[in-house]
Amino acid sequence: MRSSASPSRPHRPVSRAAGFTLIELLVVISIIALLISLLLPALASVRSTAERLQCVSNLRQQGIAAVTYAHDHNWFPYIRLSNDQMGTDRLGRPHQAYWWYHHRDEWRNLGHLHPGDYLQEPKVLFCPSFTTEGFTFDDYTPWPTPQSPPGFGDTGIRVGYFFNPRADNSGNRLIQRLDDARSGRILGSDILLTPSATAHAERPGWSVMHGDGSARFVDSQETFDIIDSTNVDRNWAAFNDALDELEGRR
Repeated sequence: MRSSASPSRPHRPVSRAAGFTLIELLVVISIIALLISLLLPALASVRSTAERLQCVSNLRQQGIAAVTYAHDHNWFPYIRLSNDQMGTDRLGRPHQAYWWYHHRDEWRNLGHLHPGDYLQEPKVLFCPSFTTEGFTFDDYTPWPTPQSPPGFGDTGIRVGYFFNPRADNSGNRLIQRLDDARSGRILGSDILLTPSATAHAERPGWSVMHGDGSARFVDSQETFDIIDSTNVDRNWAAFNDALDELEGRR
């Protein structure tokens, strides 16, 4: 006689939904955090290298434009002349080498390239690594806007590079004509004033442009030590020592 009870069905285990356990999730997060910590310095180094290359390229373009201007005018762009006589260009202090336009004197330094359209891309006047207010392209857009950011005493445009900063102890520029522009002398550079105003302080080093229009990056802890220990903007001898280091003359 057969039982009326239904036959028993085989037991099937209930499957667990796919997913991570808390421990597995923590392990994954830890691995990702480790990879990020390893990659960030490398990415920062790549970015820094790219900015240095762009900086050198900027100076090279400035050099080509300045030399072309000098060929056409027999003199390099100037900041101020005595009695309007060419060959009497003089810097009051080294920092004046970064002026591009001044509300009293109009064009200064590389600013003279603007009316003749010698330099068509204004962004090459600003170092990508130097983001201090008043020294970036965005501070003067739409270009050129000769209005300094708030807090600056004089109205005008300051760019992210020095142009023709070499002078004697009285501030008379040593490079005024093409004949003065010996290839070893610096005709342009990253701003050279204080450690906090150093665009590539992580190396430390400066992009420099020479009188023949060539440009390169120079590592120089010695230059950094000079500006760290001396107010070079008030000491022409110390400032020229810093340039000598970058030119390899010390």
